[in-house]
Amino acid sequence: MLLTDVTAKTVRDRTPLAVYVGLGIAAAAFCMVMLAEQLGNDMAAMIADLPEALTGIMGGIGSNYVVTELFGLIGPITVLTIAIGGGVNVLAGEERRHTAELLLTQPVSRRSVVRSKFAVLVGDTAIACLFLFLGSSVGASLFTVTGFGPADALAATIHVYFLAVAFGAFALAVANATGSTAAGTGAATGLAVFSNLVAGMLPLVEGAEGWARVSPWYYFNGSEPLSNGLDVTHLGVLATMAAVCFGVAYWVADHRDIGSGGSGLTLRLPALGRITRPRLGRIAAKTLSERVTFLAILSGSMAAMSVLVAFMYGGIKDSLLALNDAFPKSMLELFGATDLSTPTGFLQVEMLSLMTPLALIAVGVIMGLDAVAGEASRRTLGLLVAVPQTRARILLEKAGAMMLAVAVTAIGLWLGLVLAVVLAGLDVSFAKLAAALTHQMLLGLFFGALALALGSFAERSTALRWTMAIVVVTYFGDWFLRQRPSLADAAVISPWFYATETEPMFNGVNPAHLVVLALASAILVGAALWGFERRDLDG
Repeated sequence: MLLTDVTAKTVRDRTPLAVYVGLGIAAAAFCMVMLAEQLGNDMAAMIADLPEALTGIMGGIGSNYVVTELFGLIGPITVLTIAIGGGVNVLAGEERRHTAELLLTQPVSRRSVVRSKFAVLVGDTAIACLFLFLGSSVGASLFTVTGFGPADALAATIHVYFLAVAFGAFALAVANATGSTAAGTGAATGLAVFSNLVAGMLPLVEGAEGWARVSPWYYFNGSEPLSNGLDVTHLGVLATMAAVCFGVAYWVADHRDIGSGGSGLTLRLPALGRITRPRLGRIAAKTLSERVTFLAILSGSMAAMSVLVAFMYGGIKDSLLALNDAFPKSMLELFGATDLSTPTGFLQVEMLSLMTPLALIAVGVIMGLDAVAGEASRRTLGLLVAVPQTRARILLEKAGAMMLAVAVTAIGLWLGLVLAVVLAGLDVSFAKLAAALTHQMLLGLFFGALALALGSFAERSTALRWTMAIVVVTYFGDWFLRQRPSLADAAVISPWFYATETEPMFNGVNPAHLVVLALASAILVGAALWGFERRDLDG
């Protein structure tokens, strides 16, 4: 196997996902620019009158709030997914798939493999950013949004690209050092979430403004590229971060025992040693034990973010009153909030509108994909079905492990939010927090069951692409349809509708909506069972 073969295989494995995600973000960008025009250009004047400190909450306000959300949050999160996924799969992914030793017996050096695969990561990130630029720039050409045009889209997209490559390199460094894809993903995701909050919130705290510069996210949008164009100095900082992280990953590649199946530092938590130790007695127990590290890192980073957000509220609540009065009610409703000035509304917008549901969906989808399609990709599916249990029992145990993982993560998120509320002294109902997370837990279970079903019929990469596409399309579809009274009834086709429509953070649990999500999840598990019973063990 030559180095060109390694590169070609990596392109085949990873680039189609970048293209599919890119198509999704291009469509989303186009729709959001169209929505920005329909909401009215008078929004630009409204934003211009907001207190300057408040712009940090949304990552630097451009000419239009919707466009700012596209380039300040939705676009970066989507592109970061591609970059971080590529970084953790360079060597740690090969170890997890039990192909590392085979790869490294070929006449290519470890460092050349790292160089080649990182080059693909850089290219795939560029592809996703290209689609982001095309969707937004075409929209800017067709629709009139004051202060936003193709040049603004290009500047913002370049900043997104440098941010994503920097975090992809960081994920590569952690994954190479530990031999764990979960450690690389968790560390990079946690850093991204935390640095986003630091860059956005610290400028609102008197005397702490300068500390925002320790955050990588600050160099992404601290110069507000949507309004001010490229900042070469800030791009240089992100490029330096990427180079340093790549250098660490490059050095580690020759200084760690790389084995088939991951023989590096597994980052198991000492206090949870009895839980994190792999267990072979039952399929469900083994499946859960393999994911404890990932779940712990995810829950811990989200808890830390919750505490930071809760403490920030006290310092900015007076400014939030001005923001709440200035913002159209329809815009607040996009985040399931009716009053941003209250602690409940603030937590809803900053944590429960997107962050917590995406965390629960990530857990469900990762474990759903791994149940059948993941075993097939690691060539262990035949070994799995050779155990003295029926295929139905195997799949149901895998599904049960996925459901339990999502439920445990939801409880962890609730505990983190409760801790944040108590420490910050906020007047927020614990029961309403539980209601919101219960709806989001069922949403995570739905998408996990969807990934499980698709993975029972198709290979892992195909199932992942379709699952991610459905997550994105249903999210934006629900959002888009609800903005138009004539189409609002059609939003019931989206699973997001049943998680957010009744505003459980304010109104409590809606049993009917939970039943719909639960029944839909059960149907998908049934479809997965039907597909797994008929699946060829070679695929």
